[in-house]
Amino acid sequence: MKHFIISAAFILASSAGQGQLHLSEGTPIKVKTINELSSRKAQVGDIVYFRLVEGLKIDSVTVIDTTAEVMGEIIEAVKARSLGRPGKLDFTIDNAKAIDGQNIRLRTTPKRMAGKDKTGGVVAAAVIFAPVALFLKGKEVIIEPNKEFIVYVDSDYSINPPK
Repeated sequence: MKHFIISAAFILASSAGQGQLHLSEGTPIKVKTINELSSRKAQVGDIVYFRLVEGLKIDSVTVIDTTAEVMGEIIEAVKARSLGRPGKLDFTIDNAKAIDGQNIRLRTTPKRMAGKDKTGGVVAAAVIFAPVALFLKGKEVIIEPNKEFIVYVDSDYSINPPK
């Protein structure tokens, strides 16, 4: 009788996770900007939206679709200044929405950095410009729509497939 109870418990425990898809930490995802980003217009705290270049699939099941919401945030925005000093634009790409509604945390480095800040990471964009004259204004940072970036899944996730 004890053997039957243990077997029944094992079957229930193993079937509880059946059907879920495993999204591994470090999985690369290619995203692209939706709108133009500019150091002249952006402000710290602005939300930045991205889309996946192609859907992310596990076992031929799409777990993050190309229409999924991918969000980041402007963390530094400096307009171009006089003396040829360029603008600066830093932003994060923080999370994507999986098909089951989970927010999947993202980072910009392939490997998790121990002891570092665990925010998604920073994508820095700067224009290098040698000043020709002291009174020239520097260039703004402009990131065109559809500019691609590679980000990585920040931890392991179990995704419930669509029914």
